[in-house]
Amino acid sequence: MAKYPVAEIDGFIASRFYSHILTIRDSQESVHELTALASDFEELKQLSPLRPNLLRAFDWDTQNKVLEIGCGAGLITSYLSSKHQQIDAIEPDRALAQLAALRTRGYENTRIIAEPFASLDFGLNRYDVIIICGDRALFDCLAGYNGMAFEQAVAALLTACKDLLSDRGQLLLAVDNHYSVNYLFATADQSRNYRFSNFKVHDIEDSDRSINRTEWCELLSNGFEHVTEYFLFPDIYFSRVLLSRDYAEANTNAYQHIDSTHLISHYQSSAMTINESLLYQVANKNGYIGEIADGYLFVLTDDSEPGTGQLDFAHFPDFKRRPEYLSVVLKKSQENEIRRLRLEDKPVALNTDIKQIFEPEPYYSGNQLSILWRNSFLLDPRGVKFEQYLLTYFAYLKKLDTGVIAGMNIDAIANNIIVDANDEYHLIDREWQVTGEKIKRDFVFYRAMVHFALRNASIFKDFRWINGLTTLGDFLIYCYRIIGIDLKVGELEPFRQMDCKFQSDVMLKSKGYQLSDPFGVDVQIHSAVTYINWRYYNEHYHSHQKASCKARIGNESQVLTFTLPCNDQKGIDQKNVDRQIECFRFFPFEHLQASGRGYFSIDSITARIVDKQGIKHDLLHLGSSDEVHLANIHKGIFYAKKDSRHVFMFNNNDTFLEFILPDYDPGIAEIIRIVIEFRLLASHDYETARYQ
Repeated sequence: MAKYPVAEIDGFIASRFYSHILTIRDSQESVHELTALASDFEELKQLSPLRPNLLRAFDWDTQNKVLEIGCGAGLITSYLSSKHQQIDAIEPDRALAQLAALRTRGYENTRIIAEPFASLDFGLNRYDVIIICGDRALFDCLAGYNGMAFEQAVAALLTACKDLLSDRGQLLLAVDNHYSVNYLFATADQSRNYRFSNFKVHDIEDSDRSINRTEWCELLSNGFEHVTEYFLFPDIYFSRVLLSRDYAEANTNAYQHIDSTHLISHYQSSAMTINESLLYQVANKNGYIGEIADGYLFVLTDDSEPGTGQLDFAHFPDFKRRPEYLSVVLKKSQENEIRRLRLEDKPVALNTDIKQIFEPEPYYSGNQLSILWRNSFLLDPRGVKFEQYLLTYFAYLKKLDTGVIAGMNIDAIANNIIVDANDEYHLIDREWQVTGEKIKRDFVFYRAMVHFALRNASIFKDFRWINGLTTLGDFLIYCYRIIGIDLKVGELEPFRQMDCKFQSDVMLKSKGYQLSDPFGVDVQIHSAVTYINWRYYNEHYHSHQKASCKARIGNESQVLTFTLPCNDQKGIDQKNVDRQIECFRFFPFEHLQASGRGYFSIDSITARIVDKQGIKHDLLHLGSSDEVHLANIHKGIFYAKKDSRHVFMFNNNDTFLEFILPDYDPGIAEIIRIVIEFRLLASHDYETARYQ
């Protein structure tokens, strides 16, 4: 089995990925930059450093020989190469195999084999670990068993893998759950686009039939004596949380681990509204959370104990932090403590007053305080129970401040506190130590309220109307008043600056928030479709000249990337007739199921051409909402600037901003990419804000 020749790079790979692949190999670039490069879900799966997350918490023997089947562009392969003695990675798709070879070119212990699994003769090779991750990788394997029923093909694959394993070897199989919440309540799943694959799914009988967890377990147990099940959230490609089946079934509070996880982008919004967190809570209480999990990781072995060790749960990085602060949090099944592991083997020396703590902590069973707060609003929209919680919480902060802990802990916020069966508070996840001036409990209270409000804005609809709360600052003043402290918005500004500074020191990209941000999101969805409509010189806008991108609804800044063809593709000889795009319109949402009015902000907008060599040339760059406001034509938009807040207000579904592109040479360009830094807040407060 020869290593795939790296030198043969075709035009597609060179133009879209070659300039990025060497930096991506180390998985240390900004996840924002990597995901911005992707124009569809399949590319996102091949670029995001979150892909190896599902393996990061396990104990790996560095002497392992590993076989990865269906390695794609090599994201997991690169991770394995840094952990094990020898890696063989199989990828039948030529383009992806070349990417994997580029990504792992610095590892002498890694071979990329560009052949189908079923066609290979492994001889006497035996492996300690075999990994198959994802539906696409699984179907790549099954493509060699044409004519069989799906269950028969899986059984044949398991037999083939078992023959390749050493005596204590194990097979790790990660699969999508097509009965998950996100599959059941989505209108379309773009991950079914097998764009990079050379096989046809229909070659296997019933290959499009969905298999539930029970059926998977029956299939797999016929091949191996021991099957350990893990549930993955939000899915197997961008895993953030892993829960073992035993832990989830024994612990009715296990859903709290997945409370803040969200899918990245491959599901389109459904017309059905649903509180996903509440659904997971009910499923967990009734013992079927595994049935609606987003994905499964099965560890199969004939040995009595998996060589990787068994876990109760693990939390993985989202790569929004600076590389030196990335970590994995886990609990092993046989231990009653929580561990935090540094993602980097060699810690980076930091010139800062923030220190990250990696000491083990006791594990406490109970309810997360922030979830108790949230549930109190669901039961009583007036907030009476919430006010009682605030008084108890502030009394706990006073106890911490005068107790055995030296000074206030910046982590003592509601989502880091477990309330046990005796209503005792236990501080967990004490990750940060600030070595500068003493942390004030008033500031920690501020942080707790801000984080709770930003994470749970959708539950405050009735509460904020009853109490006349329009902005985030209004909510904070209300909370301080409950604990007996009267403040004005201006007196909260130092706390805001301190919190934003902490975030900017730790996070890779954080622009913070404003106290004047609208409080509450009334729509029952988490995302909306934005789109770009463009026209060529001397032409009108046409509906088919359109590029869409999904945006999250919330306070967090996000990067939207739209890819436009440089030339018209309708049968024109481009050597003789070049078509130049004159201008484009940006629509902040399309058919959003909301009030048809709300807020958005644009932190920057860039239009660039990318030539056939992958070189970028910026045509247009506006670095603030001020510049955007002055340099565009708009419809249905009102611009407001108050203090340091820049926000646009819209009042209908046809709202757009139009931008004129400067002259450029279409002949050198392959595509035009529009990159917008964007925030979208849908709210019924539009009229109030407009007249204020």
